[in-house]
Parts: sequence; structure tokens; C-alpha cells
Amino acid sequence: MAVIGAGRIGAVHAGNLVASGAQVVVVEPDERRGAQLAGRPGLAVVADLSEVGTVGGYVVCSPTDTHARVVSQVLDRRVPVLVEKPCCADPVTTRSLGAAADRWEVPLYIGFQRRFAPEYLALRDRVQQGSDRFTYAAFTSFDGAAPPTGYQVAGGSLAYDLQIHDVDLMLWIFGGPVVQVTGMQAELDEVPDTLLTSVRLANGVVCAIISKRMSGHGCEVYAELVGAQTTVRTADPARAGGYADFRERFAEAYAAEIRAFLAVVEGRTTATQLATWEDAAQAEGVCRAIESSLHRASAPTPATTPRAARGG
Repeated sequence: MAVIGAGRIGAVHAGNLVASGAQVVVVEPDERRGAQLAGRPGLAVVADLSEVGTVGGYVVCSPTDTHARVVSQVLDRRVPVLVEKPCCADPVTTRSLGAAADRWEVPLYIGFQRRFAPEYLALRDRVQQGSDRFTYAAFTSFDGAAPPTGYQVAGGSLAYDLQIHDVDLMLWIFGGPVVQVTGMQAELDEVPDTLLTSVRLANGVVCAIISKRMSGHGCEVYAELVGAQTTVRTADPARAGGYADFRERFAEAYAAEIRAFLAVVEGRTTATQLATWEDAAQAEGVCRAIESSLHRASAPTPATTPRAARGG
């Protein structure tokens, strides 16, 4: 297996692949990052994609603005591909890559690992059972810490970089389409920190999605569904002091996601919880609507003169 990119999430995926029994080559042009992984059993590091020989599949963890180019290159090798979210932070480009993957009959999946967290699986099962009519859902994600220096915020926004996880969960649990989106954002030290989005789905469900980058209690991620007969909440997974970051909070979900992808690579299954490129394009479309809503809200409005002050 090949992992492209040795940043935070690339290192997680590489470690989980090795733990699952795969031999792994990591592509990382940055010598410092590469050196942090070099020498681990079952893992080799190269500086360029051209140095990768025959592999069973690719996990793309490079910066988002490189995804279109990198994925196009590896699709040509005709093996399954898992791309970290967002696919391209642009639904048009994501659909173009997906169309190419379909033409070449290459499985193309997107890394929405929260689908593999048991608490969210339970929510989805509850909704699909149809035993209650849920009309409201709240998805909350507190990241706990700012990204490391030099981190490229996907698509330049909280919507594509952070909130897209809960957007995908919302669509996965309830289905779509989305008919109304309104976003509201707050800054901390002149940097986007908090994003509140309200969404109305065509099936009548309304959702509140709350994302915050800096939280004093660490990483906290949970959800609540309210129906006509009951309220369902995810079990609070936070321990004393919270989790340090998303990698710790979703460690088991990341491992399960990689096992599911390996099952596809090895031909053991095709029916998985993995998000498809179509799922990614839908979520990115909602994020685009969030961005448009924020832009409209920040646009200056024409000055008006109070009626009492007008002449005539």
C-alpha cells in the first residue's frame, strides 16, 4: 500500500495499515516529515510518487489543493484509492475525478472516518428503523486546538476543513437533498474559529451544525436527534480533560476505516461504509452553500435614511 503525505493524518493511516498487516511505502518530499516515519517496521519512505512500484492501493493525504493532480495520477494505475476529506473542496472538480474513476472502473473513496464510530452508526440505524419521526438534529464538533503552523486549511474555510465531517454525517444519516442553508461565523484573534450552520432537508428535518476550532476542554464531538417520541444522544465519549485532538478521539474509527479499505483492495468486499466520491461531492456542495451564505451575510448593505430624517 502507498500513503501519499506524511502529515498528521498520513502518519495515522500509515500506522493503521502496518498494524493491519500491510507493507507500506510513504511518499513525502519533506525530509523532516519523512524522517519521522523512516525506519519503522513494515514502512518505507520515498520522496516522489515516481519511486513507488506496484501497490494494491493508494491513500492520498497530501494538501487539499494537490488532490486533483495526485488522484488523477494514481487513478491511472487502476487500483483502489482512498482520499482524505475533502476530496477537492470543490464539488465540480470532485465530480470530474469521480467520472474518471468510473470510466476506468477504479474504486474512489473519501476519508470520512466518523461513519465508522459506533455512536454514529447507532444513530443511523435508529433513523433507518423508522420507529420514530425525527425532525431535529444537532451535530457538535469542538476541535480543541489550532492546526499546526503551516497547515493548509482545506478550501480556506471552516466549512470545508472542519464542518464537512458533520455535513457528511447529516446526509448519511438522514439522506438529502438539502433545500436551505444558513451559516454564521465568529472569529478568534482575527481567525475564523466558530461556525454555526442551520440546514433544512427536503424530508422536513432541520439540523444545527456547530463547529469550533479552539475549545478549552479539548476535542469534543457528539450529536443529538429529537423525534416525536424520544430524544437520542450519542454516548458522551469524553474522558476527564477531553481528548487532545481528532486523532485521539477517533482512533478506533480511523483503524476501522482502513480495515474496510483494505477489504476492498483485497477483493473481500465491495459493500462498505466508506464514503464514495458522490457522497463527497454532495457534502462539498453543502459546504459551498455555507460559504455563499457567509459571503451574503458579510456583504455591505445599502445605507438607509430614517423616515423622520428624510426631507419633503
